[in-house]
Amino acid sequence: MKRLMSPLLVILLMLFCAGCDGHIRTLHFVKPSDQKPSWSISSATVEVQGNVDIPGIVSQVANQLKMKEENPNRWYTETKGKSTFTLLLKKSQKEIWTVNLIDFPTINRSDESKRAEEEIRDLLKKTQPSR
Repeated sequence: MKRLMSPLLVILLMLFCAGCDGHIRTLHFVKPSDQKPSWSISSATVEVQGNVDIPGIVSQVANQLKMKEENPNRWYTETKGKSTFTLLLKKSQKEIWTVNLIDFPTINRSDESKRAEEEIRDLLKKTQPSR
């Protein structure tokens, strides 16, 4: 009969794998009439009014932060300690724009990630019609 892995080894393996996942912050850009996406501790819903150029805003922020363009919807830059910060723009099947701010392999959120979110929100405020 084969001996199974010890529980301690399994726990250590799980901790090691969990530490390699990085940190992801997700921004969902929704109109007031859109159904809100599922909430998680690492996501935020950002309400937008009218026809806002989310790709244009994200691209502008990536350029301001001097990020390298990997493809039209993905930018990256190196951060401290051989880590990278990636900005990923995508549109869901429900036509909701989503931006993932990804730090890898660190589990901590980088200054670059925080700054990118702040810049995106600031540009979005400037493009929103007055209420």
